[in-house]
Amino acid sequence: MTKLTDFISTFYQFILGVVTVVEIKDNYFCCKKKGEMFDIFFEYLSDLFSFPVDRVRYVTLFLVSFPLASLLRIVLHYSYTSPTIRHTVSALLGLLFGWMCFQWQVFYLIGFVSVGYILLITLPPTIVQRYSMIYALIGISTGHIYRLITDYGGYTLDFTGPLMLLVQRVSYVAYAYHDGVARDEKDLSDDQKKLKIR
Repeated sequence: MTKLTDFISTFYQFILGVVTVVEIKDNYFCCKKKGEMFDIFFEYLSDLFSFPVDRVRYVTLFLVSFPLASLLRIVLHYSYTSPTIRHTVSALLGLLFGWMCFQWQVFYLIGFVSVGYILLITLPPTIVQRYSMIYALIGISTGHIYRLITDYGGYTLDFTGPLMLLVQRVSYVAYAYHDGVARDEKDLSDDQKKLKIR
């Protein structure tokens, strides 16, 4: 129990800024170089609960997001905060959570969405949905092949989970944009009329 008490005390000091970064070593804490506090924290929780580090990160950040969302709803309420500030804070927190969960792999996700957006604004609306779908399928295939090479037969939480959701989002936006700009209203179904993007 003293190990947990020491950890809570040191983590509290870290939050207050007294200790910059700590490391768990032989049941005590010592200073370590900057930038690895979250890795040490998640490794400690992984040892404490006997779960792999990747799952501990994911579940911890998932559980932290609920009270954080409530706090942001109160602090950045839309009645007195501009949409730009709300979107900026949400994007920065999303990037932070993405980094803490997937480390360098988050840049693949950012690049994937960025290229999808570039395709959307540069290609003609009559063909954008086709090329976006081809791009999305190549992107997800690349991600899964990378996963096969680096972790064949294993199970780790990596960027391929969110990548599958982003493939749906990129292709959906391209098709909705195509329906809203390149097609006649009379040719659209009721769902397409409701979901189109102009």
